[in-house]
This record gives sequence, C-alpha cells and structure tokens, in this order.
Amino acid sequence: MLVRSLVITLVWYVLLAPIAKWLFQKFIAKRKSEYVKDLEEIISMFPKFKEIVNYCWKFSNDKKGYKRIQKNTFFSVHIVLLFITK
Repeated sequence: MLVRSLVITLVWYVLLAPIAKWLFQKFIAKRKSEYVKDLEEIISMFPKFKEIVNYCWKFSNDKKGYKRIQKNTFFSVHIVLLFITK
C-alpha cells in the first residue's frame, strides 16, 4: 500500500503535473487575447474604487466598529458611488 502511494505520487509529480500545467498554459494563451481589453478596463478602474472606498470610510467617520458598515453608511454610499462613476 505504501509503495502504491509512492508510485502514484511520483507519477503525478513527474508526468501528470507538468503535462497538466503545459495544457493549462496553452489554453490560457489562446484565451488571453479575447479578454485583454476587458481586463485592462477593469484594472484601470482600481484607483477610482480605492478613492470611493476612502471617501465612504471618511463619510462614515462618525460611527465606530460594526455600526460604521451598517446600512445607510459605508456600504450604501459605496454602492451608489460605484454605480454613478464610470
């Protein structure tokens, strides 16, 4: 039983894992060009998201702890600003 486990583990690390990794990288390389524009647009929005989160955190500054993230404070303002901004 121990030998069988060692053989299966050895086969996985020596043969199957490198082949699976190569196939996955090949699959991703084919799909990469399809989503480049979408990914670039999403990544370009990250600074705006950070700005919105910082604003909402300051907006809910009068509350402390759990009350800060309850409705009508941090999350609701954050959601509204995310929908408004582009």
